[in-house]
Amino acid sequence: MGSQKEIIKLRKKLDLLDNKLSSILTKRIGVANKIATIKKQNNIEKKDLGREKEIITRLQSKTEQSDLIKKIYKIIFNYTRGK
Repeated sequence: MGSQKEIIKLRKKLDLLDNKLSSILTKRIGVANKIATIKKQNNIEKKDLGREKEIITRLQSKTEQSDLIKKIYKIIFNYTRGK
């Protein structure tokens, strides 16, 4: 029974973290959309592979989950470009 209580406690922590991630992701997409608008108004290429690589490299250096970071950010970049 003690292990079940521990699982419930840990799941509550995950729920809080998921809520924070969702909020931060929404804010990030909002900022990216503003950048996309500025780029469009100024005829600047939407895709900036150098910047994307810079972000991924910086974040990969801060975690042991570097492959996961790369996959997640590729999805984020593709999503925001599609807007």
